[in-house]
Amino acid sequence: MKRLVSMVAAGGLLWCGIANSAGADEKGFTLINATGLTIVEIYVSPTATDQWGENILDIETLKNTDSGEMLFPTSEDECLWDLMAKDRKGGLHYWKEIDLCAFEKVTLYIKEGKAWAACE
Repeated sequence: MKRLVSMVAAGGLLWCGIANSAGADEKGFTLINATGLTIVEIYVSPTATDQWGENILDIETLKNTDSGEMLFPTSEDECLWDLMAKDRKGGLHYWKEIDLCAFEKVTLYIKEGKAWAACE
């Protein structure tokens, strides 16, 4: 089942999730870039905190229509995470309160200043 949820890039809410198939000390998900932009960095942070972790993009760029496996170490038991993507021009794009305990794939979209994701 696929859910499509929209949000405003600068501060709306996004409710979708990602199945955690990684080990006990890491979380993971498949990220599909359908933003129309080239992503050069991806960051995650538990929603309850205001600090970003390390860049989890382990390749140089994630071009539009490309996908990649995102894994990040964590000792957190959190399900709700925020995601930030930095594009090649330095723009920052945000998705808030993504439930990283429910689905296996997240497809990111951005159009006319609005960001949304489809989760399956």
